[in-house]
Amino acid sequence: MTVSTCRVLGVDDNPVNLEIIEESLGESCVFHSVDSGGAALEWLAEHEVDIVLLDIMMPGLDGYETCRRIRSMPQLAHLKIILLSAKAMTSERLEGYAAGADDYVTKPFDSQELLAKVKVFHRLQVAEDLDESKSAMLTLLSHEIRTPLNGLLPIAEMLVSGTELSEDERQDYCRLIRSSAASLAHLADRSLLWCQLRSGGLPLELSSVNPADAVQEAVLSCAEAAASKGVVLYGEFSGDPQPMRLDRDLLFHGLGSLIDGLVRYAKRGASVAVEGEAGESVPQLRLHCDLVDASAFDADADPFAALAPVKEGDRVTGGDMNLAVGREIMRAFGGDVRLVAEGQSATLHVSLGTPTALESQRTQPSAT
Repeated sequence: MTVSTCRVLGVDDNPVNLEIIEESLGESCVFHSVDSGGAALEWLAEHEVDIVLLDIMMPGLDGYETCRRIRSMPQLAHLKIILLSAKAMTSERLEGYAAGADDYVTKPFDSQELLAKVKVFHRLQVAEDLDESKSAMLTLLSHEIRTPLNGLLPIAEMLVSGTELSEDERQDYCRLIRSSAASLAHLADRSLLWCQLRSGGLPLELSSVNPADAVQEAVLSCAEAAASKGVVLYGEFSGDPQPMRLDRDLLFHGLGSLIDGLVRYAKRGASVAVEGEAGESVPQLRLHCDLVDASAFDADADPFAALAPVKEGDRVTGGDMNLAVGREIMRAFGGDVRLVAEGQSATLHVSLGTPTALESQRTQPSAT
């Protein structure tokens, strides 16, 4: 199994049609459904998907108008839209394309053909995203490596020039070299992981994972870095979550990335709490920081966009790779991450997966 799972939104006022679409897609996609064009617009404002399967003949907003409104929203420009309709006239197809649809499938459709089209458009979308990301990735890396390099180059110049150093100075510089090198290695690892996640080429090694244990391990791994910034980090889990079939190492990286990302925006003296709750179906996490730079999260910046600008104080910098990687990993499990920023506090709400993932744990043997 890989992380290339496609997220699909089905829009149809007929629940039977939605059931047929879900059965056609099978386990190849994460499927959500709504029963009207208005509900689709509301859902898309809060969630992200890759492909919309849109019925045309619906009360209220029909498929054509819904398609036009989706295309008018810049943040949804990446979506692939496939219209589904019993209308088969050429003029009706052309109207759909004029509204912004990428393809048009006539009902009744062949299930295998629909699935094949979804897979093709998903591969096309992934390729387009990667192509657009190439130059932006270079810009991001050039920014992110500047800080650790600034710590290494002056020391290298002193060593080359033969500057005499006391033992205490030498120890301090050695620690700075080690810290800067670790930062570069960390950036390289996260950048590679992000590219693999975006391309869908990263295999998942599923095994039985206790979410509470995963949270504690991630908190412990991030504690030293948080303390060095003057941030208090702690974690707790309420309830007794059932094991889920997840990739243990990838989950560890995902939680660590989200914690590191939130700590990045925390001011000295802040507290970051990682709180988990078993929940009725799947565990839910809440990462809360009580003191962040209020200007860090504004309407013009998406902190989850690894290649988009975000603000650090009065400076506009590269996007946060940690938050981007963390969200991509949670989505690979069928979960998601959303940010709520109010005043000087910020909270990441994290879903670790879907009820399907929990059910799989109950019915499938654990990987060894």
